[in-house]
Amino acid sequence: MNYRTNAVMSFIINLNIVSMKTKLLFFFLMSCGLASAQTYSFNTVTPIPDGVGTSCASGATSIGNVVTTINVPLTPAITDPTKVTINLDLVHTWLGDVVAKLGTPSGASCALIKRMGATSDTSCGDSSDFASGNILSFNAANTTTINVTTPGSTQSIPAGSYAPTAGTSTFPTDIPLCNLSTFLNGVVVNGNWTMTLYDNGEEDTGSLNSWQIIFSTGFDLDTQDFLFTKRISVLGNPFTENLNLKLNEPGDTVLRIYSIDGREVFTKSYAANNVSQNINIDSSSWQQGIYLLVPEVEGRKLNAIKLAKK
Repeated sequence: MNYRTNAVMSFIINLNIVSMKTKLLFFFLMSCGLASAQTYSFNTVTPIPDGVGTSCASGATSIGNVVTTINVPLTPAITDPTKVTINLDLVHTWLGDVVAKLGTPSGASCALIKRMGATSDTSCGDSSDFASGNILSFNAANTTTINVTTPGSTQSIPAGSYAPTAGTSTFPTDIPLCNLSTFLNGVVVNGNWTMTLYDNGEEDTGSLNSWQIIFSTGFDLDTQDFLFTKRISVLGNPFTENLNLKLNEPGDTVLRIYSIDGREVFTKSYAANNVSQNINIDSSSWQQGIYLLVPEVEGRKLNAIKLAKK
């Protein structure tokens, strides 16, 4: 075999090694379930119908409103509200007119923005603007409310991370200001989330450019490690001729096990009523090495669990 042939073969081997590393990296990323934030968006520019009447809010003849919807296909319930963020991109030439109401799939609702600067039920509130592209980001961890004094009548509210903000008037009384820590806690996220925009005064107008719901890693559990130990127990790791697992909670479950090179060596589904079931998997034909258990519970792929066979 000459030098040129050796060089070609070495090049091919190196390519195969790079390809395998790429496949393994892709496999690890794909098996991480909700290891990254899940973002759901409404991106259709939607005018907010103008209110009608010589007075505002309770004194208006009619209050304009429009409802927009985001469908969330995830199934868990929120246990850490600080891992859920709602972003709003609004345009309006008189922000004191505006109420922005967040609604959950169960029908509960509260206001992220509620007639800022309004001091009475007929007050028109602050005359500052909401400007296009100035994203208002709401999260349970945020403590700073929107400052309607600093911008002034000819300026716009800056982009930023805010707590829900209202004027001193309680109107409309059927839309309370959000306390996101309590409002979001325990909410099952699956289904239609709504953002309803109200215009409580005439002449000045606006629109919703877009809004988002972002579910960050851990929104449904305190830590991913707790998720693993709560859902599935590995009884003996490393293992030898048999791999023993235990399902600790109800829920339709699919278990898939892959070798380190990405080959699926085991897959099986378990019905929701198989609680506290001991699972014995014959692993006698598996080679020694590292394996990845990728659980899927109620259609949601969880982070991979590392296994080792001796």
